[in-house]
Amino acid sequence: MSIYINQAPQQINPKSLRQRLEHLMVNELPQQKTEISITFLTDPELRAMNRQYLNHDWETDVISFPLSEVGSEEPLIGDIYISYDRAVVQAQEYGVSVENEIHRLAIHGVLHLLGYDHETTAGAEMMRQKEDYYLTIDLPGSS
Repeated sequence: MSIYINQAPQQINPKSLRQRLEHLMVNELPQQKTEISITFLTDPELRAMNRQYLNHDWETDVISFPLSEVGSEEPLIGDIYISYDRAVVQAQEYGVSVENEIHRLAIHGVLHLLGYDHETTAGAEMMRQKEDYYLTIDLPGSS
């Protein structure tokens, strides 16, 4: 399993984020090799990607691009882009730390790579439950 974290802001502990995402992947896809890249961008940078690749001309907090399919013989490969600017704003709105919000967005992005979506009420609820679970679970050495 490989998780690459690119352009991480100083306020983020890449080791902690990587550990949380590794736990998610081991639980969700225990037998499949994975290679995930997470890149932090600004609001304008992520909005430009949203417009170019998804035809959405608005700001967003996270975008995921699966580059392979879950369950295939090949490793699961995907790219996740997170707006650090959005994470800061949302952390203030939700009354959580920026690191907590970054972890939630990264978990959300990985869940999309795994095929989860929030197009339906049931899908959104499932994603939120999984986000909450993986965000709040105690990991070794995290206390």
